[in-house]
Amino acid sequence: TLAIPDLGRALYIAFADVDKEVRTVALEILPKSNIPEEKAILLFEQVLKEGTEVEQQAAITALGTLQSTGAVSILSTLMNQLQKGQIAPGIQLDIIEAIQEQKNPELVSRLDAYQSAKPKEDALAMYRETIEGGNIERGSNIFYSNESAQCVRCHAIFEYGGNAGPNLMGVGSRLSRELLLESLVEPSAKLASGYGVVILETDTETISGIVLEETTSEIRLKIGKEDIRSISKDQIKTREDIPSSMPSVKEILDKRQIRDVIAFLANLEEQES
Repeated sequence: TLAIPDLGRALYIAFADVDKEVRTVALEILPKSNIPEEKAILLFEQVLKEGTEVEQQAAITALGTLQSTGAVSILSTLMNQLQKGQIAPGIQLDIIEAIQEQKNPELVSRLDAYQSAKPKEDALAMYRETIEGGNIERGSNIFYSNESAQCVRCHAIFEYGGNAGPNLMGVGSRLSRELLLESLVEPSAKLASGYGVVILETDTETISGIVLEETTSEIRLKIGKEDIRSISKDQIKTREDIPSSMPSVKEILDKRQIRDVIAFLANLEEQES
């Protein structure tokens, strides 16, 4: 418990503040305060009914830190709604992580069953809860400053960043949030034009190059620094697509960080000239 005089009174004042960021911070502090647990649970229930998405996220995260029957009861209700598809996308990840954090055996068992029921053939299944609910500012910080992800070394926005990968200015207008997720966790699934490498074998030669353009009848390659060739697809005997050099973020970022990066990228819309 935080040993701060009148912390409980200060939190009550914060909950009434017009600024949602102030209310959200108060919710994060609440589990460490001296406010009676019964009153805290009532506050969380009210936030889950009437609060903003960010406030609901903070409340759910806080519930995961409380070892009480009241917290378990609320999370159990949320788990029921999650299983029935009745939970808003922006707070689904928070429910999953709160249950994992609290470690209540019954809830964890139900969560495991829920996760196991997801389609095995869907490569994005375990990450779909990251599509909505992210924080744009935190996502920007990860893109520009996270040393593990190093996004900015390969990708530029406007003129800032590397050019080993596609420029991302306006990517939010070009790609859906689902495709943004796919580009992060399965980067070789769809390669941007000008960045996919293929090796083609015809009857007479083997050709490797960067795919500049592809239609149903031909593929246009950049070979070396300047040579550009168009190859008819009916001449191609075998084709090998080289996986993207971009690593999947699965082992680099946690799911909340992925959610924030998606929010940041989705906000990068085309600029009017």
